[in-house]
Amino acid sequence: MDPIEVVEEEKKVRERIRHKVNQVSSVSQSLLSPLQDHINFTLQERLNRSLVACQDKFEAAKLQRTRNEAVVGLEQCVNQTVDDAVKTLPSLVSKMKKALSVSD
Repeated sequence: MDPIEVVEEEKKVRERIRHKVNQVSSVSQSLLSPLQDHINFTLQERLNRSLVACQDKFEAAKLQRTRNEAVVGLEQCVNQTVDDAVKTLPSLVSKMKKALSVSD
């Protein structure tokens, strides 16, 4: 095989490898996408419900306390909601790793 044929063959091999890598990437993305969508939806729904509860508490507090006290209560509720959501992330990551058979 002359040098030009070798270079051409290497190009073909690289192109086939690139094509296969793209195929694997596409398939893995399509398999992971529903999982990612589910997780995003679940977290978003949980946050939305919690924040609606905070809003309800705020509206009730406005009728019983001063507006400043109600705002402070709202801020505390929102902060607690966010902190609770952040605390669930390590467990969620662990579950995802287990489901995807990924080790640390």
